[in-house]
Parts: sequence; C-alpha cells; structure tokens
Amino acid sequence: MKNNIIVIWIQSNLVTIIAKHMPGDYDIEYASPWAGANFLPSNMNRGSEWGRRTWLHIQRLATQVPEAGIHLQLR
Repeated sequence: MKNNIIVIWIQSNLVTIIAKHMPGDYDIEYASPWAGANFLPSNMNRGSEWGRRTWLHIQRLATQVPEAGIHLQLR
C-alpha cells in the first residue's frame, strides 16, 4: 500500500504528516472520516502556551473554515 506524505508550513514550524490512509479513504484499517476527536493537553504547566495556541487555531478553523469539518461541542 502506498503511504501519503504531506508537508506543510505553520508559521516557523515545519510539520510533516505521514499517513497510510487519508480522509476519504475507505479501508478496514482506517478509523472513519466521521470519528470524533478530543483536544486535552496533558501537561498544562509545560504545554500551556502550546495548548492555548492549538486551541485558538482549532477554534478559528471551526468558526471560519466550514470545509474543515470541525464542530466544537463544549461542555
């Protein structure tokens, strides 16, 4: 099976996503394009700034980029 590699720039960080399957693939090994995800920073002391920046980015995608498919369910 082929692997997909996507390289994107986010500010000054180079992020590489390596995946066997991508959204839209229908394979028994792929979770689901409809599966949920949670954002829970594990260490708020060390990762609080990273977590805050990540949350702001997720929130912006959810509110301003509907094609991203992100829906926030806050409790």
